[in-house]
Amino acid sequence: MADLDLLIMSAAAGDVCAFEQLVLRFQGMAVGYAFAILGDFHLAEDAAQEAFVEAYAKLASLREPRAFAGWLKRIVFKHCDRLTRGARVHTVSLPGSQLPDTQPTPADVLEDSELRQSVLDSVRHLADKERTVVTLFYMDDYSHKDIAGFLDLRVTTVKSRLHSARAKLKERLMTMVEDVLKKNAPDESFAKRVTDAIELYSSKGPTHDSTRSEWDLRLRAQTGDLLRSGEEGFKIAIELSRARQARPRANAAIYFALNRDSRGREHLTRLLRDESSTVRNRALRAYAALIHPDPKVDSLWAISTPAESVPDGIDAIFSMIDDANLKVRMYAVTALGAYVGLGDERIEQSLRKALADPKHKIRHLAARALRIPCPDCSE
Repeated sequence: MADLDLLIMSAAAGDVCAFEQLVLRFQGMAVGYAFAILGDFHLAEDAAQEAFVEAYAKLASLREPRAFAGWLKRIVFKHCDRLTRGARVHTVSLPGSQLPDTQPTPADVLEDSELRQSVLDSVRHLADKERTVVTLFYMDDYSHKDIAGFLDLRVTTVKSRLHSARAKLKERLMTMVEDVLKKNAPDESFAKRVTDAIELYSSKGPTHDSTRSEWDLRLRAQTGDLLRSGEEGFKIAIELSRARQARPRANAAIYFALNRDSRGREHLTRLLRDESSTVRNRALRAYAALIHPDPKVDSLWAISTPAESVPDGIDAIFSMIDDANLKVRMYAVTALGAYVGLGDERIEQSLRKALADPKHKIRHLAARALRIPCPDCSE
C-alpha cells in the first residue's frame, strides 16, 4: 500500500509517468466496471479513458490516497451515466487501432462473433451486482480484496456475489466468460492512450474541444488515404472490419459508405449484426448512405435526404427498428424516412411500429417521418 500512496502523491504533483503506473494498475477495474454498466467494450474503454483524464486533473483534491480506488469508481460511473443518458463525451481517439498480426478467416470471425455474443448475453442477464463482480474478477485477475476495495464492499459480499453468479452460469459457459473477458482486458496501449490524452488536456486546457476535432480530422485523413489507395484500400478496410477492437470496425464502415462500392454492402450487412452498438450505429448510417439512390448522399448525416425510389437492400434496415440501442433505432427511423410516400407498405409498417417504441424520441422521429402529429407532444 505504501508504494500506491507514493504513486498517487507523485501523480498528484504532476508526474505523468507515476500516473501511467496508476492507470496500468487500475485500468482493468475501470474498464471492467464500465463494461458491466454499458455492456459494450468499446464504450467502456472510452468511459474509462475519460475517467482517468478527469482523475488526473482532480487528483490533488483527493485527501486520502487510500481512497483512490473508490474515488475512481465514482468518476467512471459518472462518465458511464453520461453515455447512457446520451450526453456527448469528448473521447480522445489516438493511434492504437492497428490490425493484429494475423487475420482470422471469415468463418472464424463468424464463429467467434456468435460465440462471444452468446457469452456476453449470458453475462448481461446476471443481476447488476453479480455482473460487476464477475467482470472485475475475470477480466484482469483482481483479488477479492482488490474488488472489495474498489466497490467499497466487504470481501465476504464479493465472494457471495461471485458464488451466486457462478451458480447461474454453467461450468462450460463460465470458462468461456473468463476467456472473452480476458481477451478484452485493456493492455499497455490503453495506458499510453490515457497519457496521450492527458498531454492534450494539459497543453490545450479542459474546455478546448481538440479531442473530438483531432479525431475527426485523423479519421477523415485515414479514410481519404484508403480511398486514394483504390483496390488495396478496399482490402485494408475489409481487414479493419474484422479487427478485434470495435473502433477499427466502426471506421471501416465509414470507408464502405464513402467508397460507394456495391461490394461494401456485404461487409456493412455483417457489421449491422456486430456486438458493439457503436459499430452497429456507424454501420447502419453507412449502409443507409451507400444504398441511397441519390449519388450525392455520401455523408452519414445525409441519409434522410428524400429519395425518388426505394433501393434494393432496404430490408436490412427494417430489423434495426428493434435494436437494443437507442441511437441505432433512431438512425433506422431516420433512414426509412427518406422513402416515405413511395408506396412501399413495409416502410410505412416499420415506421408505425416505431410509434410504439418505449422512447419518446423514437416515437417523435417516426411521427415526423410519417408526417403525422406526434402522439406525445404538440409538435
